[in-house]
Amino acid sequence: MAGKIGCCSQTVSLWTEAEKDILRATYETGIDTKLICAMLPDRAPQSVTVMARNMGLSRPESIWRQDEIDVLNTYYPAEGKKIAARLPGRGPEAVKLKANELGIKFQGDDLYRVWSEEEWTLLAQNHLLPFARLRELFPQRSRASVSMARRRFRRNMYASHRK
Repeated sequence: MAGKIGCCSQTVSLWTEAEKDILRATYETGIDTKLICAMLPDRAPQSVTVMARNMGLSRPESIWRQDEIDVLNTYYPAEGKKIAARLPGRGPEAVKLKANELGIKFQGDDLYRVWSEEEWTLLAQNHLLPFARLRELFPQRSRASVSMARRRFRRNMYASHRK
């Protein structure tokens, strides 16, 4: 819309039939989008994906090999989506989706640690304490972590009473 009324300086060129032919020949084979973009120098990866969808093209379902699933089982609980670097051809979102499909849970890393069942139980028993006292019960947790956990607990508790 902004382009039609002249509000933006960058114009988008229409796709040529030659570009569409390249897309038809490559997209459904599973070739990496970056390689397709190399064949279409004026097109960004997002543009390639959008045009492919508009043309009714789709990617083949990528089969996960057993060694990839083993990497997921071994490293995903501690590293999460970061293990995509260990799996060539798999992006962070694909890793997350497959882990979820397999029931593998991210347990946290140095920056983010999932609350344990014991911590949730302790919070449930003491969530009415003044915040300063509550924090003393969780010395390994930051102020923000305790605050957010208490907020989530209370929201979930009140939501379950409304049903």
